[in-house]
Amino acid sequence: MGKLLLTGVDGNLGSEAPFSSDGMVTFAQAIREGKMDVFTDDFKKLTGSTVMTVQYMLEHNDDFQIGERHSKDA
Repeated sequence: MGKLLLTGVDGNLGSEAPFSSDGMVTFAQAIREGKMDVFTDDFKKLTGSTVMTVQYMLEHNDDFQIGERHSKDA
């Protein structure tokens, strides 16, 4: 993974996606390459709680908004 780029750091502020980072890009690549296809129940074993699925988050997306975020500055 590359270094994490925080919003407004290392010249990232003028980018069309100032909130993204090298780590986010690397994470997406790992998903595409199937490196995250393995499923375990480790989370439930450690916490006693069931995991929250992406499907659940998409179905309840209003509950997961972090405020106004835009890919381009106004």
